[in-house]
Amino acid sequence: MIIGILIGHAVSFPLWLPMTLLAAAIVVSFFLSRFIYWQGVGVMVVALFLGCTLITLKNTSLHTPPFSEHEHTYQAVLLSEPVQRGKVIRCDILVTTGMWEGHRVKASILRDTVDNNYQRLHVGDGITAVSVMEAPVNFTPSNFDYPLFLKSHGFTATTFIYWNNWRKAVVDLSRVSIFLRAKLSMLKFRQQLVDKIRAVGVDGQELAVAMAMTLGDKSMLTQMTRDVYAVTGSSHVLALSGMHLGIIYAIFSFLTGTRHRRMFRETVLLTAIWAYVVMVGMPASVVRAAIMITVYGVMSMIHRDHMSLNTLSLTAIIMLVANPLNLFDVGFQLSFLSVFSILIVCLVLLQSSSHALPSRRWWQGLWSMACVSLAAQLGTMPLVAYYFGRIACYGLVSSFVVIPLATIMIYMAVVLFLSLLLPFPSFSVLLSQLLVATTAILNRSLSVIASWPGACIDNVHLNGAQVLLAYVIEALVVFLVIFLWKRKKA
Repeated sequence: MIIGILIGHAVSFPLWLPMTLLAAAIVVSFFLSRFIYWQGVGVMVVALFLGCTLITLKNTSLHTPPFSEHEHTYQAVLLSEPVQRGKVIRCDILVTTGMWEGHRVKASILRDTVDNNYQRLHVGDGITAVSVMEAPVNFTPSNFDYPLFLKSHGFTATTFIYWNNWRKAVVDLSRVSIFLRAKLSMLKFRQQLVDKIRAVGVDGQELAVAMAMTLGDKSMLTQMTRDVYAVTGSSHVLALSGMHLGIIYAIFSFLTGTRHRRMFRETVLLTAIWAYVVMVGMPASVVRAAIMITVYGVMSMIHRDHMSLNTLSLTAIIMLVANPLNLFDVGFQLSFLSVFSILIVCLVLLQSSSHALPSRRWWQGLWSMACVSLAAQLGTMPLVAYYFGRIACYGLVSSFVVIPLATIMIYMAVVLFLSLLLPFPSFSVLLSQLLVATTAILNRSLSVIASWPGACIDNVHLNGAQVLLAYVIEALVVFLVIFLWKRKKA
């Protein structure tokens, strides 16, 4: 299916062609039911044409009006909380009127430093604006394709709005999908939580890091903080992923108890998890983790193997069928490569070294954490170097600081959220102080690691063939370790 998506992305087919080939492949596969191996080939061909059809449909749905230098007057609703960047604020908007109706746009609004009207703008607000719609372009020469990245997230244009070319307005959302309206309500609720946490004393980069780890809001992170986490190979902890969602799932599981019926309990848990996913904006890594947790819950109830490559593959299929452009999302690629590497490499490392490890539980726990971190870094390092031109050298060392402290922070933050929804002000203040202290320790520790000589290798320029070669070498090393381990065991 991935090959079909790549072919459909590279070649502009008329929609009828891949759909016709898909239908023909399904019919042929059906009549090959007596020949199991040939039917297997037929199913693979069906998957290929399915991927080609899906990407063609998606590209057709994202067709934009012609770009021009003329200004457009339109109404729009803010899909994200505005973030100040220099002389502008940046936000995502959904156009609700005019020729660009239904299109998502990345907007930069020039700040008015006299009346400061921009400070009254929040997620979910409506505006009437006049601006020129422009096609996204790459501003820096790199392997990171910014227009394709925006397209994978449903954005079809960018725009710059002058300070006097917009005003707040009541926007009719009746033609917007119910799901998007629910998502906007959840994003408003997230912003209210951020405001409440700021009110009890959490501020600065401590608030920024805590919100990135728990609510997926990275808008308050400064470039310096981002660089420290990137240099130490810890950027993944700022992006919500399986680790974060797993901890939150454990907390919800504890709160629901074990006395309820299993089916009812899992339903409540998964509903809470998906509500949380919508609230944090549904980034690819969180959606991947949520789907895997959903499959995990279902497989547990029917007593099947719930953590396997089949589970990861099913998750990928679901996400690519829902949006084939997810394949070109860097977060999607890094998330799946990380989990794939953990399932393969980590298992090999643990099994091949089990006989040499001391029997003490704390030592085995440290070794397991090191294996998980090493496996994740091996799985993502070539791709990170390809997109961002950087290799972190102390990622394994920083993981021994990041993972325990981040786990503690997520637990404290979730409890703090719950206490803010209940009338326990003194408890909330105490928790906020502990959260600030823990986050400060994490930030300072990573700053120290980032200051070490040779903390990272910058200006790494890899092409696609070199990235593929790097993964082939990693795969050969893993197979060699498996071969030697089995030979020694025999």
